[in-house]
Amino acid sequence: MHWFPFDLFLVAWVVAALSWLYGVAEFIGIWRFWPWAYRQGLCVVTSTLPESLARPANASIDLAEVKGRTDSAGNWVFRAPSPWLGLRLRTPFSIKGRLEWSGSTPRITGRLPVGTVGFFCAWMAGWAMGAWFAPHGGMQAFWIGWGIAAGLMALSLPLELRRFRKAQGALVEYLKGAVR
Repeated sequence: MHWFPFDLFLVAWVVAALSWLYGVAEFIGIWRFWPWAYRQGLCVVTSTLPESLARPANASIDLAEVKGRTDSAGNWVFRAPSPWLGLRLRTPFSIKGRLEWSGSTPRITGRLPVGTVGFFCAWMAGWAMGAWFAPHGGMQAFWIGWGIAAGLMALSLPLELRRFRKAQGALVEYLKGAVR
């Protein structure tokens, strides 16, 4: 029983490493608009759009507020642009979007990346197990690790939700204009 926290810490470390590796592949999938990368993740935004939108086949969009592409089923995968150069606060929780049709009703979902969520869960579990295992000052280490994670989430999620809403609005306006 004495080594139980250490074993859990090692499991958290392995999960964090695998999540980081998966996150790299997922980031490439999001950047290249591979549909599998947009179908998975923690759903943070769901909305149904009442208006009819154009459904162009094999289309792509590259505007200041949104980048996106249609997949083989005619659904859109999109994201807020992330320029390589320039002054912009980058966060680990960029929200990826998917616009799909249920009959004639368009529905938008926004998801957090699986790799990032898995890494942060493992990070928090690792700090908890490390604090449990530490002979002295373990709770200070616990609060430092959890404080860093909570601070990053508190900063990232509102910022990324705002970026996602702008990208969603730009995509909807683009598709409304394609109807005319």
